[in-house]
Amino acid sequence: MLAKAPSQKRSQDKRDALVAAALELFAQHGFEATGVEAIAARAGIAVGGFYQHFASKRQLLLVLMDMLLQDLEGLDFAPAGAGASSRETVEVLVRTGLQADWAHAGVYRAWREAVLTDATVAEADVRVTRWTSGRIAAALTAIGSLPGARDVDVAALSAVLDALFWRVAETPVNERAAVTEVVVDLIVHAVLHD
Repeated sequence: MLAKAPSQKRSQDKRDALVAAALELFAQHGFEATGVEAIAARAGIAVGGFYQHFASKRQLLLVLMDMLLQDLEGLDFAPAGAGASSRETVEVLVRTGLQADWAHAGVYRAWREAVLTDATVAEADVRVTRWTSGRIAAALTAIGSLPGARDVDVAALSAVLDALFWRVAETPVNERAAVTEVVVDLIVHAVLHD
C-alpha cells in the first residue's frame, strides 16, 4: 500500500524533502547502499520523521515509482507543429520523454536494483513494464501514422525501446544531448523510410 500524502503544508514539505533526498541519493548510490538514515539526514529530518511518512524504504520507492508514472502519464506528446517534418516530430516525442526520465533518474536506478532482490517490487515491475511498453507502443503507433512510415512490429520495437529507456535514464548529464540524438536516429531509421 502506498503512503497517503499529508494534507498539512508543513508535513507535505517534509515529505517532499524526503522524496527529493531519496531521488538524489538513489541516483548516486543505488537502493541498497542508501539507508533511511541517509535519506532523513539529507532531507534535514529526524529518522522518526521518515517513518511518519513512509513505513519503509521500499514503500518510499513504490511512491517514487508511482510519481514517475503519474508524470509520464501527464506528458503532452504534442506534435512538433504544423509543417514539421516526421523527424522533428520524433525529436519532440523523444526529448519530452527523456527529460521526464532524467528528472527521475534515482527512481530508475533504485527500481532496477530492487527488482532483483525484492519480490514485491519485482511483482510491481511486471505491471510497470506493461504500462511503459504500452505508452511507447502508443507513441510508435502515432509515429506510424506520419508520412513515410514503415510497417513495423510495434510490440517488439516497444519492448526493445522500453529496455533502452530504462538504461538511458541513468545517462550522465554531459552525455544527454548525444544520447537523445542517437535515440532519435534509432527510432527514425526503425519507423520511417529515409
